[in-house]
Amino acid sequence: PNAASKALELLIDELIEARQERSRFDCIIRNNAFVDELTQLSNRTHFLNQLEAEISDADAHIGAVLLIYLRGMDDVNYQYARSEGDAILQQSADVLKQYTRRNIDVNLARYSGDSFALLMPLSTLNEAEDTAAGVLKLLERINLPEVAEAADFGYIGIAGYQYGDNAHVEIEQAEESCRIAQSQ
Repeated sequence: PNAASKALELLIDELIEARQERSRFDCIIRNNAFVDELTQLSNRTHFLNQLEAEISDADAHIGAVLLIYLRGMDDVNYQYARSEGDAILQQSADVLKQYTRRNIDVNLARYSGDSFALLMPLSTLNEAEDTAAGVLKLLERINLPEVAEAADFGYIGIAGYQYGDNAHVEIEQAEESCRIAQSQ
């Protein structure tokens, strides 16, 4: 019985250790699955999950989504190589991170290859517009190659939401608002 007891204790210890290792591995996978590798920001999937959670929170009431599109990134990548485009994206992410550090309620994500998104819980459309103006000023500080014109570089679309809205509809409204901003 002693030998069997020791063998069972050893197996239980190994099982506990294996579970802990699996748990650590699962955490690493989950954390990296929702992070953009280049900018180290949340990715689109994580942003959409946050937006859905925010919209379904009855205490949140209102908020805004800002979609920031960097026009001309394809031209930069084509003329100067992808590394130059990646450097501009990293600079843009750093500028946006600086902004969000001052506003801890704001959630920042890389939404797609050449766009970022801000989720602003408990914000009005006026506050979102003020934020957009501030973000555009910060983006103007980025050194751009000749192919990307500073005056035609950043565009922001804004959509307000309230409790119970559809997250996908809000994203579509922000995208449409961004297209309208580009055409103006």
